[in-house]
This record gives sequence, structure tokens and C-alpha cells, in this order.
Amino acid sequence: MYLQTPVKLPATWPSSFRFAPEVVCHGVTWLVVSTLEEMMDAIGQVNQIELKRCREYVQLRFDVPRRADDYLSAYQRILEA
Repeated sequence: MYLQTPVKLPATWPSSFRFAPEVVCHGVTWLVVSTLEEMMDAIGQVNQIELKRCREYVQLRFDVPRRADDYLSAYQRILEA
């Protein structure tokens, strides 16, 4: 699931990754921009994203125990509804 070398790209919002907002953290995992001009500026800032911090952010949110707890919580909310 994890990339050895994460891909660093600027992304427009909400068109990109609206299906997984838990992955998007401006300045940590992505540079989120609203316009083409902002994207052009962000390209020069992509190297400011630290790959180690990016990987740690994703691992914290997507490791097996965390995902299991999240699924159990979701199922519990459904059963209580």
C-alpha cells in the first residue's frame, strides 16, 4: 500500500482526491491549490514536502489497527442509527 518514494504533486481542490480527504493535508501530503496560477506557483514548492513526514502521516491514518478501529466505529454508528 505504501510507496517507497511518494509522488509529490500539487493538486486542485475539490476536483482531486475529494473521495479521500483524510489523505490530503496541505503542506504535508499535498499542496492544495484552487487555480492554474496557484498550481504553477506550487510546482516550485513541491520539494518542501518532506517525504518522511508524508509517509508518517499516511502510516498513522492507514495502518491495520487504525483502519480496523475506524471500520468498527462506522459499523457501530450504523447499528445505533
